[in-house]
Amino acid sequence: MIQLILALLTAELGLLLFIIIKCPLWKHVILALDQIKRGRGPLVIKTFVATISVVLASNLHSMHKIQERSLETRLLNPTDQVLFTKHLLEVSFIGYTLFLWLIIDCVHHYINEIRGLKKSMKDEIKLKRILEDERLMEGKKDSEIRELNIRIVQLELDIDMKDFQVKSVKASAVALGKQMEGFLLEYDRLLDENQILRNELKLMDRRFSHCHSKKFS
Repeated sequence: MIQLILALLTAELGLLLFIIIKCPLWKHVILALDQIKRGRGPLVIKTFVATISVVLASNLHSMHKIQERSLETRLLNPTDQVLFTKHLLEVSFIGYTLFLWLIIDCVHHYINEIRGLKKSMKDEIKLKRILEDERLMEGKKDSEIRELNIRIVQLELDIDMKDFQVKSVKASAVALGKQMEGFLLEYDRLLDENQILRNELKLMDRRFSHCHSKKFS
């Protein structure tokens, strides 16, 4: 029994070293412990702990009987002394075994918590980067919107300027049209006056010719 407990104790010490010291097999050991705690693993562990506890209780009971006999006889014979030492070693080894398993379980639990926290931290970092990228994109969009607003305002000013220029050209065209109408009216008046003057000259020429012919006849 002691040899089995020593083998179990040695295995637990090796497992604890594998967990504490990160070696190439560290991930495989953690995965193995994860598998042990799933499915029927917890039931097997509880059965094993219950068996060890029964052995521990049996050894303690045997030690108590040996102590009672020694108190009655006031003498511890060599056989009882060997048995007492054997039970004491088994109790000590079983206690160390349970204690080491408790440490392994706690360390494994903390490792899983740390892994979960690291995963959560990575997710938070990714989310932070996504939010920062979105903020940058929003900043770029805001700058683009500001630039578009500036361009729109500039275009509105250009449109107003062009509209003013068009109105000025229209006003100039209207003024020119009115001037042309005035010029045309003045031209028509001059044509009429010119025609009148021509008619008067023709009439005067006829009169002059008629007078001249009478004078020589």
